[in-house]
Amino acid sequence: MNVVSKSERKILPINIRQYTPKDEAEVYRVNEASLEISFRYYYNMFHKRAPELFLVAEYENQIIGFILVRSGQNFGENHTAIIFAIAVAPQYRSLGVGTQLINAIIDVLHHKEINKLYLHVRVGNTRGIQFYERLGFTKIKRIENFYHWGEAAFRMVKILK
Repeated sequence: MNVVSKSERKILPINIRQYTPKDEAEVYRVNEASLEISFRYYYNMFHKRAPELFLVAEYENQIIGFILVRSGQNFGENHTAIIFAIAVAPQYRSLGVGTQLINAIIDVLHHKEINKLYLHVRVGNTRGIQFYERLGFTKIKRIENFYHWGEAAFRMVKILK
């Protein structure tokens, strides 16, 4: 069995751009295949409020991932942002798509002078927690019964400045 080191993993060459309303069905398809919660209700609301904070990842003219972020005041702090949702279609995971989406949104947040980026992740999502920790996020709080089905979440943060 061949073992591929992290440095040898294939990085998928994707295009990252802002969401447009015509993307709704494709984004919803990724959302449903990837997440326990549907964020469809928020798509157009977030797009209208801050289109630069709703990005999609395309590969071969197909949307394979997205990130949905809100900036402003979060947890009593100004100049912060929170990732509401990030998803990558299952068949495109571990190819650098999520990392590229996070890095793209961080670039946008730097221009908006955002100091911290927050997110919540299921306590049982070990793979997701490890992914975020590799990108520099740290766990700061455990929140019991965070999700409607009763599961706890970790609040994580990445300092941007």
